Amino acid sequence: MFLRRAAFDAVGGFDEEFFLYGEETDLCLRLRRRGHRIVRIDAEMTLHDANITRFSQWWRRTERSGYAYADGFLLHRLEGGRYSAKQVRSNFFWGALVPALILGLSAASPALAAALSLGYPVLAARVYAAARKRFSQREAFLFAIFVTLGKLPSAIGQFRCLGRHLRGRRGSLIEYKSPG
Repeated sequence: MFLRRAAFDAVGGFDEEFFLYGEETDLCLRLRRRGHRIVRIDAEMTLHDANITRFSQWWRRTERSGYAYADGFLLHRLEGGRYSAKQVRSNFFWGALVPALILGLSAASPALAAALSLGYPVLAARVYAAARKRFSQREAFLFAIFVTLGKLPSAIGQFRCLGRHLRGRRGSLIEYKSPG
């Protein structure tokens, strides 16, 4: 990223609350609120090698993303705007509320529980349709599957963040790969 030093200093630089994740997003939000423009060029300038090779790494990384969405929402909720609100709502709904309803209804009303389960293929189809505008058919399919599956670990991350906020504690890095 390139930015003017005066603009960086005017918003207080990177927020220490976001040193673990999402620091660029938070900085851009604060820059926009001070009247600055954020411009993204249509060219790859860097490669972020997440080096995720195992499902367990993907799970932890997705949990970390949910944590970051919730943290950003909680830190900026009183400032107006809807920072991460859509992601937080979606992760809570699909990753916590719907599974709880399915489990709760499975004994009393298996048909209703099964009907609720059909929401996941619908969600995946909606994500797929949107992803086809940017990705190949295969990439869009995989993207849709993992976004849909990712609602559960994202919701777990959100609950971890909420618990931390309620206890008045700072977060710690949710690491998804071993060093080196």
